[in-house]
Amino acid sequence: MKIQPISNKASNTNFCAKINLVGGTIVSPNAKKLLPKNSLIRLEEKAKIIGTDTDSVHVGLWYTYDFEPSRNLFLNALGVQTYRVKERKTALSLTSVLSSKKMVDDLHRTEIKGSSDKQKLSAYKAIWKYLDALEEQYKTK
Repeated sequence: MKIQPISNKASNTNFCAKINLVGGTIVSPNAKKLLPKNSLIRLEEKAKIIGTDTDSVHVGLWYTYDFEPSRNLFLNALGVQTYRVKERKTALSLTSVLSSKKMVDDLHRTEIKGSSDKQKLSAYKAIWKYLDALEEQYKTK
């Protein structure tokens, strides 16, 4: 009797481009929380149209903060500067590696301002537009 070793590798039979989502927040390191609900599924389906199994689209999402000096009489008297958060923004970075066409895209980085819901929707729309442009570029090459 022959015993096969246990393999924990998840086999993926998807032969299309994949989205690698990284980032998140300090409280929740899951970057999906910075997108609208179920939008990652739609983005993954959109990426399946592009490329082969060796191709990938890398998406980075995280919060950035603008700070301003804050008055704290006790700490300022001790010589310690204090700051408060002036504005929270969502930073988005996009790049792609399409090895089947020997294409590596430059890093695209944007910052999105507004309310939390507006930031989520704007990030989703920006990723969607990037995938559209990538699809057009992939088909023309």
